[in-house]
Amino acid sequence: MDPFPWKRVQKALTQYARHHNLPKNRTQEVIDLLPKLVELSGNYTCNRSMVIRIGETLLAHRKPRFLVPSCPAYAYRSGRYTFQGVGMGVPLLTMLHVKFLRKVLEILPSLKVTILVANQEAEDLAICAKAGIDQEEFRRRILTSLERTQRLVRPLGWDAAAMTEFIPNFLGQEKQTMEWIAGHAAFRGHVLADTLARVALYRRIGEFTDEEKVRRTIRTAAQYVVLGRFAESQDFLICNHTTTSLAWYLKTRVGLLHNPVTVY
Repeated sequence: MDPFPWKRVQKALTQYARHHNLPKNRTQEVIDLLPKLVELSGNYTCNRSMVIRIGETLLAHRKPRFLVPSCPAYAYRSGRYTFQGVGMGVPLLTMLHVKFLRKVLEILPSLKVTILVANQEAEDLAICAKAGIDQEEFRRRILTSLERTQRLVRPLGWDAAAMTEFIPNFLGQEKQTMEWIAGHAAFRGHVLADTLARVALYRRIGEFTDEEKVRRTIRTAAQYVVLGRFAESQDFLICNHTTTSLAWYLKTRVGLLHNPVTVY
């Protein structure tokens, strides 16, 4: 494996700091922190451009803020979601993220975190059917799960919120972004590759036509782009688990800390 290009990272961040009139000692502090974050993280963090994005955000904000998307409290077996029910406790993925972020907290003591529970998944009738509940009950369980998540993370100075309430017009942006992805031939190969990689996941949820599988993939991709754009615009970083959809964050310039865990 080639050595990580830390000299190029340092050069880029030094130029960024100079352009924004930031003190030299702050630049060195951030450069010293980055290898520790890379060591914790999965492969999507471990490249020069992503490390530079993270470094720029840390330079601009002494109290870095992370958005952490999490699934609802789906039933699981052996650490993998079965979708055979939706609970009201702290979701498995949230617990895995909290464990990871406690390690990040040792590197970034001023870290602020907002867990974003994907309440938009209550709109997915196939998941509702698999879980054996209607949309109203799904939403009720998500709300209870969210409250319990808040009780877990608030002692750390963190918080939790529903995705569609935290990001303005999330569902409207999702629809527009789906149209953008579906309308660009350049994305077709990416969408088809993601769909193929998600076949086993879709099989656990229900039976879908090929067209329905592609549409589900596009919807998920759009959600990642919407979250990435929002985070970038508000100077948040994102912490995300391993999933085929991570590459869609690259359509934005958000800094991504890849938690190398999977629940699928």
